[in-house]
Amino acid sequence: MPYKVAFLSEQYAPDVGSSAQLFAELAHELAQHGAEIQICTLQPGYVKAAPRAPWHERGNGVAVTRLPRLPFARTNRKGEALNWIWATLGLIVLALRVPRRVPLLVGTNPPMLHIVGALMKWLRGQRFIALFYDLHPELSCAVGVLREGSRLDRIWRRMNRWILQQADVAICLGRHMEQTLLARCAGAQTVIVHNWCDPRVVRHMPKSASRFAAEHGLLDKFVVLFSGNMGWRQRLEILLEVAADLQHEPIRFVFIGEGGKKEKLRAAAQQKNLENVLFFPYQPRELMEHSLAAADLAVVSQEREVIGLGVPSKIYTYMASGRALLGLAGKPCELIDLIEATECGWHFDEDHDKDAIVAKLKELVRHPERSAEAGRRARAQFEKHFTLPVIAQQYAGIMQQQFEAGPASSLFARWLRRGKKTQAAPAAQTPWPRHHRELARRKLVSPPPRPAQPFEHKPTAATKTEAR
Repeated sequence: MPYKVAFLSEQYAPDVGSSAQLFAELAHELAQHGAEIQICTLQPGYVKAAPRAPWHERGNGVAVTRLPRLPFARTNRKGEALNWIWATLGLIVLALRVPRRVPLLVGTNPPMLHIVGALMKWLRGQRFIALFYDLHPELSCAVGVLREGSRLDRIWRRMNRWILQQADVAICLGRHMEQTLLARCAGAQTVIVHNWCDPRVVRHMPKSASRFAAEHGLLDKFVVLFSGNMGWRQRLEILLEVAADLQHEPIRFVFIGEGGKKEKLRAAAQQKNLENVLFFPYQPRELMEHSLAAADLAVVSQEREVIGLGVPSKIYTYMASGRALLGLAGKPCELIDLIEATECGWHFDEDHDKDAIVAKLKELVRHPERSAEAGRRARAQFEKHFTLPVIAQQYAGIMQQQFEAGPASSLFARWLRRGKKTQAAPAAQTPWPRHHRELARRKLVSPPPRPAQPFEHKPTAATKTEAR
C-alpha cells in the first residue's frame, strides 16, 4: 500500500536555500518509489530576485500548495522575524487542510514551525515527524538574534519540551544534535538521519572540465572555495586573514552565495586590497557542479557557539563533488568527526589556527596530489553513505511506519473517553459524620469498614517485619 506524507516548510524549490533543495529532492525521490507527497510552503524568497512559482502544482506524485510571502529581505532581522510569524500562521492553515490520516514531516524553516506539527498532534492526533535542521532558540541566541534568558527565550524553550513530547519521531542530523535534543527532553524518540546530495546533480568532475574555472581564470590556480549562505553563524573572517598572508602564492579564495555577512566580508577584502579574494552570486543549479569542480579545497565553517545546534549540509555537497574539506571548527562536532573518520580533509580552530592554515595551504600548493587524494576518499565515502537514494530509504522507513500506525486519539476523543470514565466511576463514599469521627478517635465506636480495593496487596507478618 503506498503511503502518504505532507511536508511543511517555508522554503521549497525553486527557492535556492539548501533546505528548499533538500526537501524537493527528497519529495521527488520518495514519489518515484510510490509515495504520495503533499508540500505546504510559501513563495520563493531566499534571495531578492527569487522566481515566482505557481500557487498550486501537481506532478510525478508531488502536490505543492504555496502561500504568499511578506516582502522583507532576509538581511532585515525584524522583517525576517515577521516572515517567520507569517509563515508559521499560514502553514497552520494549510496543515488543517491535510487529512489527519496523513503524517506531517515538519522542518525548521521558520524556526518555530514545529509548533504546527505539535498542535496538529495534540488537536487531531495527526502523526508528527519533527525534522531538526537547526535547534532554536539556542541558535538564535548564539547568533545574537535573541537574548538568552529573555522571556521569549524561556517560553520558547518550555514550548520545545512540549513539542518533543508530542513528536512521534525527532530526526536529527548527527550525534551532537541528538545529545542537545535529549538534554531538552530525555524521553524524546530521536533518530539520526544524515543529510545527502543527489549524485545525479553533483558529479565528480575534474577541474579541467569546469566551465566556471575556465571562465574566471582559475584553471592554473589553487582554489579555496566557500559556496553557500554567508550567514551570521559562519566565521569566515579568518579566511581573509589567511588570504592576506598568501597574496604572493598562486591561490584564490572564492566565495559563492549570499547572506548577511557577504557585504561585510566584501568590504573587508576591499579595505585590505585582497586581489586573491573573489565573490560571486549563487550559480544556477545546472552549473553548480562546474562551480564546485573549480575547487581544490572546500571550506566548511561551524562556529563553536553553534556546535550541536546544526550540521552544515554543504559537507555532503562537497563530498559528492570529490573535493577535500577544510573544516573550521573550534571543538568536537559532526564536521570534525567526519573529517577524522574518513580522512577526507583537514580541520582547524577558526579563531586561533591562522598560521597553521597558512602552512597547510602552502604545503598543498606544492603537493596538490594530497588534496586530490583526500577528495577521492570523500567521494568514496559519499557514495557509500550519503547519496540521496541511501538516505531516502531511511526516511521512507520512518514515514511508512507512521502512516501505517494511523492517527492517534484526537483531543475530542480523549475528552469523550475522560467523560465516560467519570460517569463509570463509583459514587464517592458518604463522609463519616464529625461526631462519629470524634467517638472513633476516643475508641468508643468502631470506624466503618474500608471498601476492598481490586488487586489490593495485604501485607503479611513477614512483610511487616521487613518494613520495620
